[in-house]
Amino acid sequence: MSSIKKTLKYKTDRLPLHFIVLGYMLLAVGVWRIVVADYKGILYLIFALFFILFRSGIDVNVDKKQIKLYNGFFFAKIGKYMDVKNAIGLELTYSSELQHQSVLTLTKTDSVEVCKLTINFPDNDLLLMAGEKEKIVKRANEISRALQIPLVNQG
Repeated sequence: MSSIKKTLKYKTDRLPLHFIVLGYMLLAVGVWRIVVADYKGILYLIFALFFILFRSGIDVNVDKKQIKLYNGFFFAKIGKYMDVKNAIGLELTYSSELQHQSVLTLTKTDSVEVCKLTINFPDNDLLLMAGEKEKIVKRANEISRALQIPLVNQG
């Protein structure tokens, strides 16, 4: 029996934190509006659930050698599988990006090291995920091993 899973699933992103906080605020207002018998609160609840439960990610079908980049809400996933049989390789790249944080009149700018995983095809490249080096390198090794695609620039 093979130790490789049939499908690899990775959550890659959520909405920015301020949208998630807005979602929880809308949830509270929506519940309050429903309690006071204002059924417009249902509209608030719908927006709140979208902001709180929105996700994006990647599903890797190992048997068919396909990858699906999706956006999802709750259990629904919207995206199409694409063949990676003609992929040249997976590439890890590292870059420094500026991260800005502002609260009222205080502004802070940090330089953050970001690791990006890209799948290379003969005619284009596709960004799969970005984030912390350790997490992305681990996922890159799993995907490379499962799909038998070489991994380059492991820095």
